[in-house]
Amino acid sequence: MKYLMIAVAVFAALMQCAYSEGRWKRRTKQICTPSPVADVAFVLDASNSIPKNKFKQVLRFVSDFVDTVEIGPEKVQLGIVHFSLTAQTDMLFNRFHEKERMKEFIDEDLSGENGIRQGKRTNTSGGLYVMRNEIFNPANGARQGVPKVAIVITDGKPNEDEEFTIPNANAAKQDNITIMVVGVGQNAKRKNLEAIASEPHDLNMITVGSVDTLLQEDKSFFDKICETIVLDECPEVVYENSAECEERCPACFVKQHSLQTCHRLITKEMSWADADVFCAERYGARLVSVDSLEEHDELGILMDNSESPNAAYWSSGNDFISRGNFVWAGIGLPVNQSVEAHGGGHCVQVRSNGRLTTADCDSTRGFICEKSYYVGL
Repeated sequence: MKYLMIAVAVFAALMQCAYSEGRWKRRTKQICTPSPVADVAFVLDASNSIPKNKFKQVLRFVSDFVDTVEIGPEKVQLGIVHFSLTAQTDMLFNRFHEKERMKEFIDEDLSGENGIRQGKRTNTSGGLYVMRNEIFNPANGARQGVPKVAIVITDGKPNEDEEFTIPNANAAKQDNITIMVVGVGQNAKRKNLEAIASEPHDLNMITVGSVDTLLQEDKSFFDKICETIVLDECPEVVYENSAECEERCPACFVKQHSLQTCHRLITKEMSWADADVFCAERYGARLVSVDSLEEHDELGILMDNSESPNAAYWSSGNDFISRGNFVWAGIGLPVNQSVEAHGGGHCVQVRSNGRLTTADCDSTRGFICEKSYYVGL
Protein backbone atom coordinates (compact mmCIF):
# COMPACT_ATOMS: atom_id res chain seq x y z
CA MET A 1 0.00 0.00 0.00
CA LYS A 2 1.42 3.36 -0.99
CA TYR A 3 1.87 6.10 1.56
CA LEU A 4 -0.46 9.03 1.29
CA MET A 5 -0.04 12.71 2.04
CA ILE A 6 -1.06 14.62 5.14
CA ALA A 7 -2.78 18.00 4.91
CA VAL A 8 0.04 20.12 6.22
CA ALA A 9 1.35 23.41 4.85
CA VAL A 10 5.06 23.38 4.21
CA PHE A 11 6.90 26.34 5.65
CA ALA A 12 10.41 24.93 5.91
CA ALA A 13 12.89 27.36 7.39
CA LEU A 14 16.12 25.46 7.57
CA MET A 15 19.72 26.00 8.57
CA GLN A 16 22.19 27.95 6.49
CA CYS A 17 25.96 27.55 6.17
CA ALA A 18 28.65 30.06 5.29
CA TYR A 19 32.06 29.40 3.88
CA SER A 20 34.59 31.55 5.65
CA GLU A 21 38.39 31.42 5.84
CA GLY A 22 38.50 27.90 4.34
CA ARG A 23 36.20 26.35 6.98
CA TRP A 24 32.48 25.68 7.00
CA LYS A 25 30.86 27.46 9.90
CA ARG A 26 27.33 26.86 11.11
CA ARG A 27 24.84 29.63 11.58
CA THR A 28 21.82 29.32 13.83
CA LYS A 29 19.82 26.27 12.82
CA GLN A 30 16.08 26.32 12.34
CA ILE A 31 13.90 23.24 12.66
CA CYS A 32 12.06 21.77 9.69
CA THR A 33 8.50 22.81 10.49
CA PRO A 34 6.06 21.39 11.17
CA SER A 35 8.17 18.76 12.87
CA PRO A 36 7.89 15.63 10.71
CA VAL A 37 7.79 11.97 11.64
CA ALA A 38 9.84 9.89 9.19
CA ASP A 39 12.54 7.30 8.69
CA VAL A 40 15.32 8.86 6.60
CA ALA A 41 18.31 6.95 5.20
CA PHE A 42 21.39 8.50 3.61
CA VAL A 43 23.05 6.31 0.94
CA LEU A 44 26.53 7.72 0.34
CA ASP A 45 28.90 7.17 -2.59
CA ALA A 46 32.28 6.45 -0.97
CA SER A 47 34.26 5.78 -4.16
CA ASN A 48 37.72 7.31 -4.53
CA SER A 49 36.46 9.67 -7.23
CA ILE A 50 35.36 11.85 -4.33
CA PRO A 51 38.51 13.11 -2.60
CA LYS A 52 38.81 12.23 1.07
CA ASN A 53 38.45 15.81 2.26
CA LYS A 54 35.35 16.25 0.07
CA PHE A 55 33.79 13.04 1.39
CA LYS A 56 34.16 14.47 4.89
CA GLN A 57 32.17 17.45 3.67
CA VAL A 58 29.43 15.06 2.48
CA LEU A 59 29.32 13.68 6.02
CA ARG A 60 29.17 17.26 7.31
CA PHE A 61 26.15 17.75 5.05
CA VAL A 62 24.47 14.75 6.71
CA SER A 63 25.38 16.09 10.14
CA ASP A 64 23.94 19.49 9.28
CA PHE A 65 20.71 17.84 8.15
CA VAL A 66 20.36 16.39 11.64
CA ASP A 67 20.19 19.97 12.93
CA THR A 68 17.11 20.72 10.81
CA VAL A 69 14.82 18.08 12.32
CA GLU A 70 13.79 16.66 15.66
CA ILE A 71 15.46 13.29 16.30
CA GLY A 72 13.72 10.57 18.29
CA PRO A 73 11.71 7.34 18.20
CA GLU A 74 8.54 9.35 17.60
CA LYS A 75 10.13 11.95 15.33
CA VAL A 76 12.83 11.51 12.67
CA GLN A 77 15.03 8.42 12.72
CA LEU A 78 18.23 8.46 10.66
CA GLY A 79 20.17 5.65 9.03
CA ILE A 80 23.39 5.73 6.97
CA VAL A 81 24.91 3.30 4.45
CA HIS A 82 27.94 3.85 2.22
CA PHE A 83 29.02 2.05 -0.94
CA SER A 84 32.13 1.65 -3.06
CA LEU A 85 33.12 -1.88 -4.18
CA THR A 86 30.57 -3.20 -1.69
CA ALA A 87 28.00 -1.57 0.57
CA GLN A 88 28.08 -1.34 4.35
CA THR A 89 25.67 -0.17 7.01
CA ASP A 90 27.07 2.60 9.21
CA MET A 91 24.07 3.52 11.35
CA LEU A 92 20.72 1.83 11.86
CA PHE A 93 17.51 3.63 12.82
CA ASN A 94 17.54 2.26 16.35
CA ARG A 95 21.13 3.17 17.17
CA PHE A 96 20.74 6.81 18.22
CA HIS A 97 17.68 8.70 19.39
CA GLU A 98 19.56 11.69 20.81
CA LYS A 99 20.67 14.40 18.41
CA GLU A 100 24.01 15.22 20.06
CA ARG A 101 25.11 11.58 20.25
CA MET A 102 24.15 11.08 16.62
CA LYS A 103 26.07 14.15 15.49
CA GLU A 104 29.11 13.12 17.51
CA PHE A 105 29.09 9.72 15.82
CA ILE A 106 28.86 11.28 12.33
CA ASP A 107 31.34 14.10 12.94
CA GLU A 108 33.96 12.10 14.83
CA ASP A 109 33.55 8.37 14.27
CA LEU A 110 32.47 8.22 10.63
CA SER A 111 34.62 11.20 9.60
CA GLY A 112 37.67 10.15 11.61
CA GLU A 113 40.75 8.16 10.62
CA ASN A 114 39.04 4.89 11.54
CA GLY A 115 35.77 5.83 9.97
CA ILE A 116 34.40 5.11 6.51
CA ARG A 117 37.01 3.66 4.12
CA GLN A 118 36.67 4.77 0.52
CA GLY A 119 37.11 2.34 -2.40
CA LYS A 120 37.77 2.30 -6.14
CA ARG A 121 34.37 1.22 -7.47
CA THR A 122 30.81 2.62 -7.50
CA ASN A 123 28.37 -0.08 -6.45
CA THR A 124 25.19 1.97 -6.29
CA SER A 125 23.06 -1.15 -6.55
CA GLY A 126 24.70 -2.53 -3.40
CA GLY A 127 23.93 0.67 -1.53
CA LEU A 128 20.30 0.51 -2.59
CA TYR A 129 20.06 -3.17 -1.64
CA VAL A 130 21.50 -2.64 1.83
CA MET A 131 19.36 0.45 2.34
CA ARG A 132 16.17 -1.49 1.54
CA ASN A 133 16.97 -4.76 3.31
CA GLU A 134 18.98 -3.63 6.33
CA ILE A 135 18.24 0.02 7.05
CA PHE A 136 14.49 -0.21 6.37
CA ASN A 137 14.15 -3.46 8.29
CA PRO A 138 11.71 -3.44 11.23
CA ALA A 139 14.20 -5.54 13.20
CA ASN A 140 16.60 -2.59 12.97
CA GLY A 141 14.15 0.08 14.04
CA ALA A 142 12.25 0.86 10.82
CA ARG A 143 8.67 1.85 11.64
CA GLN A 144 5.40 1.00 9.95
CA GLY A 145 3.04 3.75 8.84
CA VAL A 146 5.60 6.59 8.63
CA PRO A 147 7.19 8.17 5.54
CA LYS A 148 10.28 6.34 4.29
CA VAL A 149 12.83 8.50 2.47
CA ALA A 150 16.23 7.48 1.08
CA ILE A 151 18.70 10.16 0.00
CA VAL A 152 21.36 8.90 -2.43
CA ILE A 153 24.41 11.15 -2.86
CA THR A 154 26.67 10.08 -5.73
CA ASP A 155 29.20 11.60 -8.12
CA GLY A 156 29.12 9.15 -11.01
CA LYS A 157 27.74 6.29 -13.01
CA PRO A 158 27.52 2.87 -11.33
CA ASN A 159 30.36 0.56 -12.45
CA GLU A 160 29.95 -2.43 -10.11
CA ASP A 161 26.90 -4.73 -10.39
CA GLU A 162 25.49 -2.01 -12.61
CA GLU A 163 22.73 -4.23 -14.00
CA PHE A 164 21.12 -4.46 -10.55
CA THR A 165 20.92 -0.71 -9.96
CA ILE A 166 17.50 -0.05 -11.47
CA PRO A 167 15.91 -3.29 -10.18
CA ASN A 168 17.10 -2.50 -6.64
CA ALA A 169 15.83 1.08 -6.92
CA ASN A 170 12.46 -0.15 -8.18
CA ALA A 171 12.23 -2.74 -5.39
CA ALA A 172 12.74 0.03 -2.83
CA LYS A 173 10.03 2.14 -4.47
CA GLN A 174 7.69 -0.85 -4.37
CA ASP A 175 8.31 -0.88 -0.61
CA ASN A 176 7.04 2.73 -0.52
CA ILE A 177 10.51 4.19 -0.04
CA THR A 178 10.79 7.59 -1.72
CA ILE A 179 14.25 7.89 -3.27
CA MET A 180 15.80 11.33 -3.57
CA VAL A 181 19.03 11.57 -5.55
CA VAL A 182 21.78 14.18 -5.38
CA GLY A 183 24.18 14.09 -8.31
CA VAL A 184 27.53 15.74 -7.55
CA GLY A 185 29.96 16.78 -10.32
CA GLN A 186 30.08 16.52 -14.10
CA ASN A 187 30.00 12.70 -14.20
CA ALA A 188 26.59 12.55 -12.53
CA LYS A 189 24.46 12.17 -15.64
CA ARG A 190 20.80 13.12 -15.41
CA LYS A 191 19.64 9.93 -17.17
CA ASN A 192 21.32 7.74 -14.54
CA LEU A 193 19.92 9.81 -11.68
CA GLU A 194 16.37 9.79 -13.07
CA ALA A 195 16.47 5.99 -13.30
CA ILE A 196 17.03 5.84 -9.54
CA ALA A 197 14.97 8.79 -8.27
CA SER A 198 11.26 8.64 -7.43
CA GLU A 199 8.75 10.73 -9.35
CA PRO A 200 8.36 13.66 -9.59
CA HIS A 201 11.98 14.32 -10.52
CA ASP A 202 11.76 18.06 -9.96
CA LEU A 203 11.16 17.33 -6.28
CA ASN A 204 13.29 14.22 -5.81
CA MET A 205 16.41 14.94 -7.84
CA ILE A 206 19.06 17.64 -7.75
CA THR A 207 22.40 18.07 -9.52
CA VAL A 208 25.24 20.24 -8.25
CA GLY A 209 28.63 20.99 -9.75
CA SER A 210 30.67 20.03 -6.70
CA VAL A 211 30.54 19.07 -3.03
CA ASP A 212 31.29 22.71 -2.21
CA THR A 213 28.17 23.72 -4.14
CA LEU A 214 26.16 21.08 -2.29
CA LEU A 215 27.10 22.72 0.99
CA GLN A 216 26.52 26.22 -0.32
CA GLU A 217 23.01 25.26 -1.49
CA ASP A 218 22.19 23.05 1.48
CA LYS A 219 19.17 25.11 2.53
CA SER A 220 17.49 24.59 -0.84
CA PHE A 221 18.07 20.86 -0.69
CA PHE A 222 16.99 20.55 2.95
CA ASP A 223 13.80 22.35 1.92
CA LYS A 224 13.21 19.62 -0.66
CA ILE A 225 13.84 16.86 1.86
CA CYS A 226 11.45 18.49 4.30
CA GLU A 227 8.81 18.92 1.62
CA THR A 228 9.07 15.29 0.53
CA ILE A 229 8.73 14.09 4.12
CA VAL A 230 5.68 16.27 4.73
CA LEU A 231 4.06 15.19 1.45
CA ASP A 232 4.54 11.54 2.41
CA GLU A 233 3.49 11.88 6.04
CA CYS A 234 0.13 10.17 6.44
CA PRO A 235 -1.28 6.84 7.63
CA GLU A 236 -1.98 4.53 4.71
CA VAL A 237 -5.78 4.15 4.96
CA VAL A 238 -8.42 4.61 7.61
CA TYR A 239 -11.20 2.05 7.67
CA GLU A 240 -14.52 3.09 9.12
CA ASN A 241 -16.71 0.08 9.79
CA SER A 242 -20.38 -0.24 10.60
CA ALA A 243 -22.83 -3.12 10.52
CA GLU A 244 -23.98 -2.09 7.06
CA CYS A 245 -20.98 -0.93 5.11
CA GLU A 246 -17.28 -0.36 4.90
CA GLU A 247 -16.00 3.06 3.84
CA ARG A 248 -12.43 3.41 2.71
CA CYS A 249 -10.85 6.83 2.38
CA PRO A 250 -7.25 7.96 2.90
CA ALA A 251 -6.92 9.52 6.32
CA CYS A 252 -5.35 12.69 4.95
CA PHE A 253 -8.01 13.27 2.28
CA VAL A 254 -11.27 15.15 2.85
CA LYS A 255 -14.13 12.67 2.70
CA GLN A 256 -17.27 13.69 0.82
CA HIS A 257 -19.85 11.25 2.19
CA SER A 258 -22.68 12.07 -0.22
CA LEU A 259 -20.35 11.81 -3.22
CA GLN A 260 -18.60 8.65 -2.00
CA THR A 261 -15.30 10.23 -2.91
CA CYS A 262 -12.30 11.84 -1.23
CA HIS A 263 -10.32 14.93 -2.23
CA ARG A 264 -6.79 16.07 -1.48
CA LEU A 265 -5.69 19.59 -2.45
CA ILE A 266 -1.98 19.93 -3.19
CA THR A 267 -0.38 23.37 -3.36
CA LYS A 268 2.90 22.00 -4.75
CA GLU A 269 2.94 23.27 -8.34
CA MET A 270 3.39 20.78 -11.20
CA SER A 271 2.47 20.42 -14.85
CA TRP A 272 -0.83 18.69 -15.64
CA ALA A 273 0.82 15.39 -16.57
CA ASP A 274 3.16 15.37 -13.56
CA ALA A 275 0.25 16.15 -11.26
CA ASP A 276 -1.82 13.26 -12.61
CA VAL A 277 1.15 10.87 -12.25
CA PHE A 278 1.75 12.17 -8.73
CA CYS A 279 -1.85 11.42 -7.71
CA ALA A 280 -1.62 7.93 -9.20
CA GLU A 281 1.77 6.98 -7.80
CA ARG A 282 1.30 8.44 -4.34
CA TYR A 283 -2.16 7.11 -3.60
CA GLY A 284 -3.75 5.35 -6.53
CA ALA A 285 -5.89 8.39 -7.32
CA ARG A 286 -6.44 10.66 -10.33
CA LEU A 287 -6.83 14.37 -10.83
CA VAL A 288 -10.32 15.41 -9.81
CA SER A 289 -13.26 15.05 -12.19
CA VAL A 290 -15.83 17.73 -11.29
CA ASP A 291 -18.94 16.01 -12.63
CA SER A 292 -21.68 17.58 -10.48
CA LEU A 293 -22.71 20.92 -8.99
CA GLU A 294 -22.49 19.36 -5.55
CA GLU A 295 -18.85 18.45 -6.16
CA HIS A 296 -18.22 22.01 -7.38
CA ASP A 297 -19.56 23.29 -4.07
CA GLU A 298 -17.46 20.88 -2.00
CA LEU A 299 -14.31 21.77 -3.93
CA GLY A 300 -15.08 25.46 -3.50
CA ILE A 301 -15.05 24.99 0.28
CA LEU A 302 -11.78 23.02 0.03
CA MET A 303 -10.12 25.75 -2.04
CA ASP A 304 -11.47 28.59 0.12
CA ASN A 305 -9.89 26.95 3.17
CA SER A 306 -6.52 26.43 1.48
CA GLU A 307 -3.47 28.69 1.78
CA SER A 308 -4.13 29.93 -1.80
CA PRO A 309 -7.93 30.37 -2.01
CA ASN A 310 -7.83 32.45 -5.18
CA ALA A 311 -5.56 30.12 -7.13
CA ALA A 312 -6.58 27.77 -9.93
CA TYR A 313 -5.94 24.04 -9.52
CA TRP A 314 -5.56 21.30 -12.10
CA SER A 315 -8.49 18.95 -12.68
CA SER A 316 -8.48 15.87 -14.94
CA GLY A 317 -10.27 17.73 -17.77
CA ASN A 318 -8.59 17.95 -21.19
CA ASP A 319 -9.34 17.90 -24.92
CA PHE A 320 -6.43 15.75 -26.08
CA ILE A 321 -8.55 13.39 -28.18
CA SER A 322 -10.77 15.95 -29.88
CA ARG A 323 -9.89 19.63 -29.72
CA GLY A 324 -12.65 21.64 -28.08
CA ASN A 325 -14.40 18.55 -26.72
CA PHE A 326 -13.33 18.28 -23.11
CA VAL A 327 -13.36 15.00 -21.21
CA TRP A 328 -12.79 14.14 -17.56
CA ALA A 329 -9.78 11.83 -17.87
CA GLY A 330 -10.34 10.50 -14.36
CA ILE A 331 -13.71 8.93 -15.21
CA GLY A 332 -13.77 8.96 -19.04
CA LEU A 333 -16.91 11.11 -19.32
CA PRO A 334 -17.50 14.39 -21.19
CA VAL A 335 -17.23 17.64 -19.26
CA ASN A 336 -20.86 18.73 -18.95
CA GLN A 337 -20.14 22.31 -17.90
CA SER A 338 -18.91 25.35 -19.76
CA VAL A 339 -15.12 25.57 -20.15
CA GLU A 340 -13.65 29.02 -20.81
CA ALA A 341 -10.77 28.80 -23.29
CA HIS A 342 -7.69 30.86 -22.50
CA GLY A 343 -4.57 31.08 -24.66
CA GLY A 344 -5.10 27.85 -26.53
CA GLY A 345 -4.57 25.64 -23.48
CA HIS A 346 -5.85 22.08 -23.52
CA CYS A 347 -6.00 21.23 -19.80
CA VAL A 348 -8.77 22.31 -17.44
CA GLN A 349 -8.24 24.13 -14.17
CA VAL A 350 -10.88 24.76 -11.53
CA ARG A 351 -11.38 27.75 -9.25
CA SER A 352 -13.25 28.16 -5.98
CA ASN A 353 -16.00 30.16 -7.73
CA GLY A 354 -16.80 27.12 -9.87
CA ARG A 355 -15.31 28.43 -13.12
CA LEU A 356 -13.56 25.94 -15.39
CA THR A 357 -10.87 27.49 -17.57
CA THR A 358 -8.15 26.14 -19.83
CA ALA A 359 -4.40 26.57 -19.38
CA ASP A 360 -1.19 25.41 -21.02
CA CYS A 361 -0.73 21.82 -19.86
CA ASP A 362 3.01 22.37 -19.36
CA SER A 363 2.45 25.30 -17.02
CA THR A 364 2.62 24.56 -13.31
CA ARG A 365 0.03 25.01 -10.56
CA GLY A 366 -1.47 23.23 -7.60
CA PHE A 367 -3.90 20.39 -8.15
CA ILE A 368 -6.63 18.29 -6.56
CA CYS A 369 -6.48 14.51 -6.37
CA GLU A 370 -9.63 12.43 -6.14
CA LYS A 371 -10.09 8.87 -4.91
CA SER A 372 -13.48 7.16 -4.81
CA TYR A 373 -14.21 4.76 -2.01
CA TYR A 374 -16.32 1.67 -2.10
CA VAL A 375 -19.49 1.36 -0.06
CA GLY A 376 -21.13 -2.03 0.00
CA LEU A 377 -22.98 -4.43 2.18
